Amino acid sequence: MAMSFGSYSSRVVATRVVALDGTGDFTDIQSAINDLPSGGGVVYVKEGTYEVSSGIIINKENVSLIGSGKSTIIKNTAEGSGIYVRASGCFISQLNIDGNNNMGIIGIDIGLRCTEVKILSCWIHNFSSYGIGTYRNAGVLIEGNFIYSNGVGINFCGTNSSTVVGNWIYDNGAGITMADAWF
Repeated sequence: MAMSFGSYSSRVVATRVVALDGTGDFTDIQSAINDLPSGGGVVYVKEGTYEVSSGIIINKENVSLIGSGKSTIIKNTAEGSGIYVRASGCFISQLNIDGNNNMGIIGIDIGLRCTEVKILSCWIHNFSSYGIGTYRNAGVLIEGNFIYSNGVGINFCGTNSSTVVGNWIYDNGAGITMADAWF
């Protein structure tokens, strides 16, 4: 499928579709990410509640994880993070990420030195630690999200050159916290 990415308008992008009802390529989000080529691609997640017991790991660069809006729910069923970003150039959008009343620790955990990560139009809630946690990153964009009922809405740890704009951050223990890198 040809998709437009600015100057890459003629680039062909690997696409995987996840659907609980079997109408996609996969019924499991992690399997779809694992199936992408090493250069990344798009995982589109249809509506439904996807229960996650060990977190979703994005460990390939240039992966887009896109849901169908608030009705695409990623729900933690065991203690841990909802989504672990461990590569640069990732895009996460249109997902409802539910920590399941403190079963989850961090909604989206952006790992050490990942750059150019974008989180747009997500619902991130019910995590005991952070809705979004960043660790020595640069170029992170957090825009248009609803981040609520977490220990902290967004935590920046040693992160720079990043943008937070147009988010609704409410009913958290703290809205946005910043700390020097401790590692």
